[in-house]
Amino acid sequence: MRVHRLLRSRTPTARSAWPRGIGDVRTVGAGRALSVVWCTAGVMLLVAGLAPAAASASRAPTARERREIVAVSQHIQRAPGSKPTVGVSDVRVTDDGRWALATVTLNYSAGPPDSSQAIYQRVHGHWIVTAHSPGTGYGMQCGIGMPVSAMRELGLGTSCPHSAARLPGAAGRAIAASRQAPRLGRQWGPYQIGYGAVRPSHIFNGGDPTGEVNHIHWTGWGSSRAIGEGDAEFVWPGTCVACNGDTSGARVVAFHLGTCRGHHSYNAIEWYFPKYDQSFNPHSYINICAGKYVGYNPPETECPDVQLADGGWATEVKAIHMTCSAASTIITETNTTQFGAGEGRFMQAGFRCGTEGMGGGLPNALFDCQMGELEFLYWAAT
Repeated sequence: MRVHRLLRSRTPTARSAWPRGIGDVRTVGAGRALSVVWCTAGVMLLVAGLAPAAASASRAPTARERREIVAVSQHIQRAPGSKPTVGVSDVRVTDDGRWALATVTLNYSAGPPDSSQAIYQRVHGHWIVTAHSPGTGYGMQCGIGMPVSAMRELGLGTSCPHSAARLPGAAGRAIAASRQAPRLGRQWGPYQIGYGAVRPSHIFNGGDPTGEVNHIHWTGWGSSRAIGEGDAEFVWPGTCVACNGDTSGARVVAFHLGTCRGHHSYNAIEWYFPKYDQSFNPHSYINICAGKYVGYNPPETECPDVQLADGGWATEVKAIHMTCSAASTIITETNTTQFGAGEGRFMQAGFRCGTEGMGGGLPNALFDCQMGELEFLYWAAT
């Protein structure tokens, strides 16, 4: 079941370094006294001109900044199936409020805590986790578009390859950008993880679990199409999101290599499960520069009612990427009463089929069957 089927139902400028009060002479004597005052001021001006400007320092977060950083940290990657409590400490924010650094500690019910560092960026009014690394996090500030000034404020190293600090002027910055590895689009919604980063090992769309992939290992990053393998939730057709869990074998494809808001980036993403007969569809993806879903609502063909093998009837039959005749042939062989009123999962003619049963007092249950791009749905009594 491709991603679109999973989601279908949800769905400073630098301040002047002038010492305060220079030249502010209100009460002075005449003649020599005045000369002494301005001579002293002249020496102060000369010293101020020669002395290097003090580097800006990071600051503690505001109460609101801390709340938002703690909230987005709850989605930082952890071991599959584990539910640790997440602690956030040592939060520092740049003076302009655009970047932050914090220590994130995952406290498990058994075993020692797992501490790491995370870099956060404020984009369109929301904080996102731009980089996350265990231990000291050495080098994680590179390749994420972090200004050298922000690196210095937060006490991070600035010796990144092709850093803007090594290339003077706007032309140098343009050359640096062209040499940098492409990012994965940009952050296009709240509470997201991985977008705007290079080779993220964790992607989260900010909503339900079907929009999350963990432990991603990439190949071909920088080519026209980058392929990642990771763990994600496969929702068995016809069942609820909460009724399923993460499984290995999710294949992530980042493509449409270009630019996004001045940065070299992949601007489309899709993930699917080859082991469940799904395949890559270049016409169905998320535009991760514009934040739009493309090709996620394939046309549905309404089909006639079909009599089932148990004597009942399948009503409101719909077929997607297949004919009504083909769907009806499979449906007519189905015995829906075998599941009672509860959830059911079964294979039928190569299709994975399922139902949540007759919940909420409904007289019928919705059945959904999928095989790759082929899909049909119907209602029937169980």
